[in-house]
Amino acid sequence: MDITGIVAIVMGIGIGMLAIWVEYKRKRLIHEERMEALRQGITPPDWLVDIEEKRKTPLQRALGLFIAGLILLAIGVWLYVAMWWMGLGSLAFWGAGPAFIGLALGGAGLLIYMIYKRRNGHGE
Repeated sequence: MDITGIVAIVMGIGIGMLAIWVEYKRKRLIHEERMEALRQGITPPDWLVDIEEKRKTPLQRALGLFIAGLILLAIGVWLYVAMWWMGLGSLAFWGAGPAFIGLALGGAGLLIYMIYKRRNGHGE
């Protein structure tokens, strides 16, 4: 019996559920702290008020896409070369999948960056 697939599925779903639960608990604690400060007549600190307003700029999102694309490209190239080196040339095309996705993400990040810079001038 191959348990690897079962463990991968259970851990994948479990990690996603854990991330959602931790984010819920964090927001709940921030809300409780904010409400307690208001009950005592204290103005909540700026970091407590602005924590939900923290948004990424288009340049930060573009950089994130570009970095994710580079990582996937590196993984795809590594998989392709490793499979080819092991003599699995017929399966090496599986490494091309992450590489192409990485190229697409990296290209999207560069495109967003160029469009943003062109519309808003050269300054940030």
